[in-house]
Amino acid sequence: MKKLKLHHRLFIFAAIMYVGGAIAFIVMQYVVEREKLVSSIDKELLMTIDAASYILPSDYGDRAVTADAIGEEEYNEIRDMLTKYAMEYEIQYLYAMYRAENGVIYEIATSSEVADETEFFYFKESGEMFEGRIGELEFLFNPSPDEDPVYVEDYEQGLLTYNRVVCKRYFASGGTPYVLCADSDMDVVQGKLRFYILRQIGYLIFLLLLVVPLLIAYRIKGKYKEEELNNLVRQRTEELYFALQEANRLNKAKSDFLANMSHELRTPLNAIIGFSEVIMMGSLPEKTMEYSKAINESGQHLLTLINDVLDYSKVEANKYSLNEEKIDVPSLLDGVKEVISGYKNAAEKNISYNVDGNVPKLFADARIVKQVLLNIMSNAVKFTDKEESHISLDAKYNSKTKEISFSISDNGSGISEENQKNIFEPFKQSSNGMNKKHEGTGLGLALVQRFLEMHGAKISLESTVGEGSTFNIVFPASRSV
Repeated sequence: MKKLKLHHRLFIFAAIMYVGGAIAFIVMQYVVEREKLVSSIDKELLMTIDAASYILPSDYGDRAVTADAIGEEEYNEIRDMLTKYAMEYEIQYLYAMYRAENGVIYEIATSSEVADETEFFYFKESGEMFEGRIGELEFLFNPSPDEDPVYVEDYEQGLLTYNRVVCKRYFASGGTPYVLCADSDMDVVQGKLRFYILRQIGYLIFLLLLVVPLLIAYRIKGKYKEEELNNLVRQRTEELYFALQEANRLNKAKSDFLANMSHELRTPLNAIIGFSEVIMMGSLPEKTMEYSKAINESGQHLLTLINDVLDYSKVEANKYSLNEEKIDVPSLLDGVKEVISGYKNAAEKNISYNVDGNVPKLFADARIVKQVLLNIMSNAVKFTDKEESHISLDAKYNSKTKEISFSISDNGSGISEENQKNIFEPFKQSSNGMNKKHEGTGLGLALVQRFLEMHGAKISLESTVGEGSTFNIVFPASRSV
C-alpha cells in the first residue's frame, strides 16, 4: 500500500478535525439551546399556572371538599375556560387537585384534554397520569413555610422529545390547600428542537461547502510550495549554523579579552592598593592620610568590579567549577563577620550574627557561599543609613525539610515593588537615591543568584520602602551533611 505524503496526511487530518469540531460545536450548542428551552418552558408553565389560578373562584377549593358544593354547570364552565387558556398558551393539560382527609387525591378542575365532557368529573380520583408521582407531590398538600410551594419534573424526554410538569400550591379563601398543575405540549417542544437541529445541520453544510474548497486549494498550493519551503529551510539552517559558529568565536574572544584585561588591570591595582596601605601605616599629615584612604578605597572598589565582571563571564560561559567541601556554618559566619567589621561605617551600625545550635555542616563551595553572604551583607551596610541601623545575619536549620537557610535583614531604605521585579537581572540596580552614593556594575545580585543556582539553592526578597529588606537563601536538603 502506497504511503501518503506528509501534506496529504495533514490535509486529511485537517478535514477530520474540522468535521469533528463542527459536530462537537453543534452538539454543544444543542445542549445549551435545550437548557435554554427547558428554562423557558418552566417560566412559561409557572406564569400560566399563576394566571390560571384567577379563573377559579376564591372559595372554589373550600367548596370542592363536599360533593354537593359545586354544580356541574359551574364545573363545565371552569373546564371550558381552562381549556381555552391551555390552547391559547400551547399548554397540553391544566388541572387542579385536592387531597381529601382519607388521603385520596381528586381532580377538582381540569381542561377538556383530560376530562370527558359527557360526565361530571369534579370528584374524579387521579388515575395513571399521577401514578408514581403522588408521593413526590405530598409536600404540596402539607403546607410548610420552609418549603418552596413549586414542584417541577421531567417525565418523558429524549433527543427530540421533552415533557415537563409544573405544579404549584395555592390556598382557597377558607384556607384549604389545592394544587394547580400544567403539562407542556410535547408537540410544540419537539417542533422547536427539530427546527434547531435542522438549522444547525444547515450551518454545518454551509461551512463544509465554504471551507472544503479552501482546503483543496491550500493542498494544491502546498504541493508547489513544498520544494520552495525545503530550500528556504536548508538556507536558514546554513545561516543559523554559521551564525552559531560566529557567536561561539565572539564569545571565546570576549572571555579571552576579559581574562587578559583582568590580569593586566589586577597587577597595577594590587600595587596601588598595597602601596596605599603602606603609606597609611606611616605618620602622615591629616590631608595626606585622607588622600591615601581615598586611593585605597577606590582601588578596592575597582578591583571588586573587575572580579564581578570576570566571575560573571565565567558563569555565562559555563566555565565556573565548584570546589565543594563540608562547611562549618558558625565558622563561616565568623569569617563574614571579620570581613564586614572592616567595612567603612560598619562599627556605627548594630550588626548581629545568629546561628541555630542544631545547624549541620553545609556541603558547598566555601568561597562562593562566603562571597554570596558578603555581597548581600555589604549592600545592607551601604544602604542602611539611619541613626539606629539594625542589620542581622541568621543561619537556621529546618529539621522537617532538612534545609539550611540564611536570612539577611536590615531596616534600610528598602526596595520598591517595581525594582524588585528585576533586582536579580545583570546590570540592573535599584533606582533609589542611595545608589548615587554607591555606584557599581549591577552584577552583584545577578552573580549571587547564579552562584546559588549552581548549588541548587534559591533566593527570595521581601522588602518595603522606608522599612528595610530581607533576603532569604534556602539550600536543599541534599546540601545538609
